[in-house]
Amino acid sequence: MKNVYMALVAGAMTQLGVASTALAGGSGSAILPSWLKGTGSWNCIIYVTNTSNSSVDVKITLYDESGYSYTEASEAGDNIATGWGFGTSDPVGTPVSLGPRQTGVVAISSGSNGGGYGSIEWTSSSSEVAPLIAHEQVQVQYNGTTLGTYSVPVNALQPF
Repeated sequence: MKNVYMALVAGAMTQLGVASTALAGGSGSAILPSWLKGTGSWNCIIYVTNTSNSSVDVKITLYDESGYSYTEASEAGDNIATGWGFGTSDPVGTPVSLGPRQTGVVAISSGSNGGGYGSIEWTSSSSEVAPLIAHEQVQVQYNGTTLGTYSVPVNALQPF
């Protein structure tokens, strides 16, 4: 009888563990080491890829060189563009859904010269673990001519 009781308890604990994991959801974040923008001289493109089988909500927070939160409303003009998996939704400052195995793009250009650092955060109602990878591409231009392009890895290109 004792073995039957132990089997029932173990079975119930297993069921509870599965249920709580499924309901727990997941979240994570990583630092965006730098971002730059400038009047015709710097362009910055942030690529965020969801490697999971579930949608995740992605939020990008940018801080300027003085540590203040930066959004498109921080200065006049249209200097943040989005695409691919983000569609026309802007994840800078507001969570946006990124579908399974999709890549979202945020391009920052024009406006006054400046930059800073940022963070990329995600949340999901599924129990996915570290579904995002990200990097940034920076393009340096002078008088409309591209002088160089370099990549800035986020989290050493490891999932977060």
